[in-house]
Amino acid sequence: MGFLFFLFTFSRISHRRRFRKIKALQLPVQINLDDEGIAYASANGQSKISWRAIEAWSESDRVFLIYTQPNLFYVVPKRVLVADPIAELRMLLKERIGQITQPGMQAN
Repeated sequence: MGFLFFLFTFSRISHRRRFRKIKALQLPVQINLDDEGIAYASANGQSKISWRAIEAWSESDRVFLIYTQPNLFYVVPKRVLVADPIAELRMLLKERIGQITQPGMQAN
């Protein structure tokens, strides 16, 4: 049991260190949603993902995860959204992708 606690704690610390070292991940990102898909833009560049390229999505109390592959996802922190956009994003994801699914499983 102690080994699992160590592994979990070490893993979290390791991920935080890696995040701090990659400056590009710390830049502000603008996210826009429209009829075509989701667009991301930062000082380093931009990308657009069509709705049909999104395989699944999930939601926790802190973030939305938008999956384009089972192990590749975009994180949308809820802390950057206010109450109405959270509900709107949830509704849009349900309309375009289906109910919350686990990556690799078919959305409804």
